Amino acid sequence: MNETTLYTITMDPPWGIIALMAGVVVTVIIAMVLKKGERTKKIMTMIILAVVMGIVGWFTLKPATLTVTTGGISSTAYGGFRVDFNELTRLQLVQPLTGSEYEPRMKINGIAVGSEKSGVFSLAGGGRAQLFLRQEDAALLAETSRGDVYLIAPEDIQPFLDAVRQASPLPVTR
Repeated sequence: MNETTLYTITMDPPWGIIALMAGVVVTVIIAMVLKKGERTKKIMTMIILAVVMGIVGWFTLKPATLTVTTGGISSTAYGGFRVDFNELTRLQLVQPLTGSEYEPRMKINGIAVGSEKSGVFSLAGGGRAQLFLRQEDAALLAETSRGDVYLIAPEDIQPFLDAVRQASPLPVTR
């Protein structure tokens, strides 16, 4: 079955900078552990290694995409996912997200940089959800017949919601 793409957004990940910073931290820790006579040579070696790790990390990380097609919603962000519209039991706009039972709390397996969160997180009301959040003012809550919970919010949520409303057999409730 051919699927028509109704909405797509691509976001560059900030993780290349994080990889570079992690390389520098590892370098400093290793340099502190080494003996004094060996430190100078090994510090330079480790700094070069950290820079190379950062550069390689920067070029190997792919941008995150969020796509709405006539068949479902998919993401290639950390812990990517696919939600098929024929498996949905509920679509709801959760607004505001902070201070509600759907507020993300602890990372189970994911990444969080500021308000951007991607991966599996525990929620304030219990349970856990697969997240793709670029803002925390509002998010689309999607639940499937298998019990999976998704919270999805690109930076500009309105065009995303319009595409979901156009493609989904379920209405988006408030």
